[in-house]
Amino acid sequence: MTAANSPAPGPAAVAPMFRGLWRRLSIEWGDGRGDVATTVFWLQTEAWYCDIRLPVPRPAAGARGFADLTVADAVALAGQEAFAGVLTVEGDVCTWARQIDFAPTGVIDRGHAARRGRMLVETGTDAAYVEHWWQDIEGPLPTLEALQTPATGAIAVRVGDTVMTAMDRRPARPAPGILAEKAAEAAGRGDARALADLLDCEVAMGTLGASGTDWVVELSTLPWLVGERRQSPFPPAAGDAA
Repeated sequence: MTAANSPAPGPAAVAPMFRGLWRRLSIEWGDGRGDVATTVFWLQTEAWYCDIRLPVPRPAAGARGFADLTVADAVALAGQEAFAGVLTVEGDVCTWARQIDFAPTGVIDRGHAARRGRMLVETGTDAAYVEHWWQDIEGPLPTLEALQTPATGAIAVRVGDTVMTAMDRRPARPAPGILAEKAAEAAGRGDARALADLLDCEVAMGTLGASGTDWVVELSTLPWLVGERRQSPFPPAAGDAA
């Protein structure tokens, strides 16, 4: 991996007010619907970010792989959201480019953002919604790092001992809006290979071990990978600097 937030050339850095680990408290859409139950985390470095949004309870919790997925499991997994890429900010307008996207929508992810203490309020520009985000790390931010693998496009970001990674599916991503339909068809045929082609896009989040050389997956778009211990993509930190 090469450092994605290393000196130019590279993405422009966003203001410190956007950086850190954010947990979504709520979202309300223009039609009055809302959600406070989905588990949502967004980890933002100077430019690169990962975002994971998983329903509670988790779908397909008993599955051990794609071959175990029922039609209902496949549709539920396809309903997850998770993505990663580069954030750009112009004035108060944030645009999250999705270099990796678990469930493509074809819609630009863009909103106005206002910081209020540890709260960030995001209001949609192209869609009617309001999201409230809470900065999950209090006080000065510990070490922030971002990496991207040129060969695969995989992305890894870290703040303190929290790590998020994103690895895209191997074939081309599906067209917007068809993931659930295609996943249901593949599960109905018992076609584990086709399910993997559609759903094998992992965004994961976890915690570094005490040595800083490995980390444990605590959330993943592929639920059977939760609990897996992996080598850290980052070198052990000498200490967390603000």
